[in-house]
Amino acid sequence: MTILEIEDKATMGQQRLLSLSDDPFTNPPEQPLKLDEMVRTWDKDGLFKKRLSKHYTQFYHKTDKDGRPCYFEKLGGIDFAKLRKEGFTNDQMILNLAVEYEKMVDSRLPACSRRAGRLVETSCSVLDANHLSFLDTEAIRNYIRQTSAMSNSNYPERLGKMYVINVPWSIKWLWGLIRNFLDPVTASKIHVLGYNYKAELLQQIPEENLPAMFGGKCNCEGGCELSDEGPWQEDEWKQPARREEPSDATIENKPTDIVTGDAAAVVEGEETKVAA
Repeated sequence: MTILEIEDKATMGQQRLLSLSDDPFTNPPEQPLKLDEMVRTWDKDGLFKKRLSKHYTQFYHKTDKDGRPCYFEKLGGIDFAKLRKEGFTNDQMILNLAVEYEKMVDSRLPACSRRAGRLVETSCSVLDANHLSFLDTEAIRNYIRQTSAMSNSNYPERLGKMYVINVPWSIKWLWGLIRNFLDPVTASKIHVLGYNYKAELLQQIPEENLPAMFGGKCNCEGGCELSDEGPWQEDEWKQPARREEPSDATIENKPTDIVTGDAAAVVEGEETKVAA
């Protein structure tokens, strides 16, 4: 399979409309947005992410043992009261998450595929439920419903594995809550773990890739949550995203052949032949 084929598969998520609604803070009317346009302009200076990360930790960071990009989120650390005071709306948070999904499809997955030498089209997610507050139950329920609906509608096949960690028995309802908004296939990919999660999590994610705040050994300068470390940042594997129009043909995202198994993909013009 060639990288051209990989990227054709990995960029199917573009040209998408996102409807933002059911905001638990302000409940505005639906506002369809063209994500392919928003990705080019949203949070270009990174200030939104820096401000948001103080109250809500969510980020992509390196890869698991299968070469998937890893996504980390501290659901239990969301402080909705402070988010309200800081002026954040649910719409902004959903849009930010959707933009990160688009970056995963357009930049992260192709880079991971190049490094792995095969098609990588799913992610590995780690959701930390520690310090989940009963006071935010309604807000969290609304937020989970909206994010689940958005991801299931627009990115139904992007989840490879998910680990929900630090789930106390007293709030096992969290799994039932999340599962209600997922299809059975997606639900089967999710592993709900308690406080002794580390051994099972390390079977999937190398300890050196796992951020220290999630029990690993990685401590990126400036914080793993803001580093965006991964193959998509490494010169050997990254290429300009298709959403970025090249100003010079020398930086155009040209296809590169990858040999997988006993078959070699040979690109000739616009046709791809596979030789056994």
